[in-house]
Amino acid sequence: MNRQRKNVTYWCPACSGREDIPLSVVLDFDADDAGDPSYPPRFYCQHCPEVLMWPIFYRGLHGFTYSTNPNTREITVTPPPD
Repeated sequence: MNRQRKNVTYWCPACSGREDIPLSVVLDFDADDAGDPSYPPRFYCQHCPEVLMWPIFYRGLHGFTYSTNPNTREITVTPPPD
């Protein structure tokens, strides 16, 4: 898991802005979310209030790995191993 990192960097697909969210906040949202685990905890961009940001890299509590490449705008969700 991401325990050694203190922040998770999120990227906005609308303005390409980045924001560091404290790992503790991301983990709290992940633990409280009863929704689809194939979606990471997401937060609204401070500059584009209608747009949800994606993590650059985050391995979630349910074993999914989420990665975003801002250069190609590719979002990858890798399920946990069987």
